[in-house]
Amino acid sequence: MSHNHSTMLLPSGKPAKPYPAFPLFPHATKRWAKKIRGRLFYFGPWSDPDGALAKYLEQEDAVHAGRKPRTDTCGGVTVKELCNAFLNGKQALVESGELLARTWKDYKFACDLIISRFGKSRLVANLWPDDFAALRNYMAKRWAVTSARTVIQWIRCIFKFAYDNRLISEPIFYGQSFKRPSPKVMRLERARRGPKLLRQQRFASCSTRLRCRSGGKSSWGSTAASATRTAERCPNPRSIGIMPSSTTRGPKPASRAVARSGPKLSWPYGKRWPIAPSRTS
Repeated sequence: MSHNHSTMLLPSGKPAKPYPAFPLFPHATKRWAKKIRGRLFYFGPWSDPDGALAKYLEQEDAVHAGRKPRTDTCGGVTVKELCNAFLNGKQALVESGELLARTWKDYKFACDLIISRFGKSRLVANLWPDDFAALRNYMAKRWAVTSARTVIQWIRCIFKFAYDNRLISEPIFYGQSFKRPSPKVMRLERARRGPKLLRQQRFASCSTRLRCRSGGKSSWGSTAASATRTAERCPNPRSIGIMPSSTTRGPKPASRAVARSGPKLSWPYGKRWPIAPSRTS
């Protein structure tokens, strides 16, 4: 539907609106403007109401949501394009054996998260600290501190990839809110959770995978780490007297108090990891 966009001058010297439903008003600075969320936005000179209206419609969603309007819609990479480029690059590392498939799935989870929260058509250059602050609050309400710390690191890796590969002209500014939890917060979280308990059935199943030295004379065994493919050393439970065999059961505890005072596994760092008693039916 076309309108006659003639700008007749009012007695005040300002032009009239091209039609009554025109969303902008003539400002004293000789520009078409609109007040949104208590702030004035300018969209074009009086002489070009059509261009001012087009600019307003282009920036309408951003300004009404409280975000900074886009200044350049050409040549910018979207969140979806960034995630695809990042995952394709990591997939090449998986195929060459330099990255685990499990790690790729973790990165895929982080990409799905930012797409769902930011929108797949959102320009990466249009992301601001308030967007990351809202994402941080979303994670804090749903996940524990340890999980949030890990996911934040994954997300930072994705946007660092964008800058390192020149997909964006300047690094992303996350703001003060989008930080990983501090070591103090992590210590308080560990103290709240209490000590880790390893039940005897679980310890027995783990001990069967230990490649101990012949004869069981040594108090240490070796096993291969799945992530790094390197050998690791761990205590041999048979030689340090925790359990005689991975297939035999220990005596049934007389009471729960006696069970709690059972053996503890001593690690070479001076700490002790208590072994929880086995569950009895």
